[in-house]
Amino acid sequence: MYQYLFQQAFVIDGTGQKGRIADVAVEDGRIVKIASEIKGDAAEIIPLNGNVLCPGFIDVHSHSDISLLYENNPGSKIFQGITTEVIGNCGFSPFPLIQERAWLKQRRSSLAFIDVEQVPWDWADFGAYKEKMETAGPNVNLLLLVGHGSIRAVVMGYDNKRASAAQLEQMCSILEEHLKAGAAGISTGLGYPPDFYGDEEELTALAKVIAKYGRIFTFHIRGERATLFKAVEEVISIGRNSKAKVHISHLKCAGVHNMGRSGELLKIIDDAVEEGVDLSFDLYPYTAGSSYLGLLFPPAFHEGGMAELVRRLNDPQERNEIIRQMEEGTAGWSTFIGEHQGENLMITSVAVHKECIGRRISEIARDWNCSPSEAACRLMVDENGRGEMVMFLTTEEDMNRIASHERCLYGTDGLAMGGTKPLIRQMPHPRYYGSFPVLWERYVNSGLMSAEQLIHKTTEAAAKRFGLAERGAVKEGFWADLAVIGPEGLKAAEDYERPCMFSEGIRYLMVNGVLEIRDGRRCGDTGGRILKSY
Repeated sequence: MYQYLFQQAFVIDGTGQKGRIADVAVEDGRIVKIASEIKGDAAEIIPLNGNVLCPGFIDVHSHSDISLLYENNPGSKIFQGITTEVIGNCGFSPFPLIQERAWLKQRRSSLAFIDVEQVPWDWADFGAYKEKMETAGPNVNLLLLVGHGSIRAVVMGYDNKRASAAQLEQMCSILEEHLKAGAAGISTGLGYPPDFYGDEEELTALAKVIAKYGRIFTFHIRGERATLFKAVEEVISIGRNSKAKVHISHLKCAGVHNMGRSGELLKIIDDAVEEGVDLSFDLYPYTAGSSYLGLLFPPAFHEGGMAELVRRLNDPQERNEIIRQMEEGTAGWSTFIGEHQGENLMITSVAVHKECIGRRISEIARDWNCSPSEAACRLMVDENGRGEMVMFLTTEEDMNRIASHERCLYGTDGLAMGGTKPLIRQMPHPRYYGSFPVLWERYVNSGLMSAEQLIHKTTEAAAKRFGLAERGAVKEGFWADLAVIGPEGLKAAEDYERPCMFSEGIRYLMVNGVLEIRDGRRCGDTGGRILKSY
């Protein structure tokens, strides 16, 4: 007897092949039979009457590292059809840690973008974190990257200096330990401290360890605006010199200097791939990004951690120099404030100045009778380094060109949210709740991609790129990570003003054979696991 039998589904299997009508049987967490008609008993028969059945989507760029410890069954990701998330991105993995109070406070402050204050960080290494997550029992599968910034913080703290030979050897050794323990690769956030203190030589040495194990190195590049092209060339150089598999996170043509240049950017990537560099990238389908407020401040002033940045902002002389650089930029860092004077920066999460949530920094500055840079400094000090924003950065034309590239995968760049507990972010970027349905609306509904093409890129292509065996396709013997899409397709219900709205269109969702959504409603069960790369 089968456990579940999906009857007369329009199966889009994730391989890119045309969909077909078929029955799909599930037993012991796996797909055991696919046929035009399956005869035999089943504990539950689910007639689909031609609704699309496909592999669950893979969110290759996620930050649910802590939010799934706060609440194990939130709805923001599963109602998008997501069954697997790649976490530990942007150098932000919550391991390794030093369990010393001052160090841990500093590290959590730097990782405020992923943090949930109610969750105690009472682990030290990959193994202990993994055990805690397994005990929590998340509703999605998780593939874990270790953060370059987390490793560097353990070895060197927040020092703005080049790693010595001994320190670099220690970093490589820590990385190798994590890869042996099951980490899928390494990530770096070269827009954040302490990651941006690492030079290309340091990153190449780490990439050579990645190449040895056949894993992946993901890059939040060193600059997405004025230094975009130089930053992409750095990733290409690291991939070329290390022979590692490299991946650029949330690729975009951001800033006034790059608008309309996506074709030029993709040509550089295509040329590198043709040369032999093993390179891919991902995207979320919005013209706005999101990050923490610290991104507004020049890298040099982050040395020592967030507390030191706040201290410097309280020093009038240093504050004046910070504001000057915020408005003018520096040789290796481009300004956010200077491009649009805060008109494109919307506050989404603060604890003290809650009246600022949903408002542009330019508006706040007018109310406070100061410059946008001064308003950002005041927010940073009053919020003690914590706070998040949405940044409107790019054009739809550039985004669409990047999204349709054959080497583009997709992610939410967001935390899993929306369960029975109080929300951990009151006004997050809408990508948290809507990225994959927006992909469907933007590209399938418009005819720019077929459903088969989009599903392939969000499932099998992502699984192969990140080394997931027996996942990402509807095949006999594969794990039963399955999504059933209703006849109207997927629809995002959120927007920037009301971002915490569950997407619509997922009729059924199954994770490792556990049915989590039935008839469009959560069942209450969770089937997620911690995965390993092959």
